[in-house]
Amino acid sequence: MEKQEIVDGVIECVKESLVIEDQEITTNTKLIVDLGADSLDFLDIMFQLEEKFDITLDKEDFNFLKRIDLPEEEAISEGTLTQKALSKLKEYLPLLDENKSGITPADLKDYISVGSIVKLVGQC
Repeated sequence: MEKQEIVDGVIECVKESLVIEDQEITTNTKLIVDLGADSLDFLDIMFQLEEKFDITLDKEDFNFLKRIDLPEEEAISEGTLTQKALSKLKEYLPLLDENKSGITPADLKDYISVGSIVKLVGQC
């Protein structure tokens, strides 16, 4: 499947799940920060994606910290993400500012964008 087909399909699923008609959504749109998505919305988006793309997703698929395959002691120091972790996370969270200090694992949800989901779907 071509990347643009995935982008269009993901945007369609997000719009349908969040009941959005007028707002422009791009790969840089953040689901929580820009669209106000919550955990139930993520579940609905997951179901929409599974049907649209004939894939199987689990909520752990959205745990991008586990996807970077770094031991916890290399990924987290004193409660914040290390530079090494931030650099690796950038692949899945393209809007993540890897130069910003003090980012915690809990902060990562704010960086999940349509582009993050496109990447996820493309790997299924």
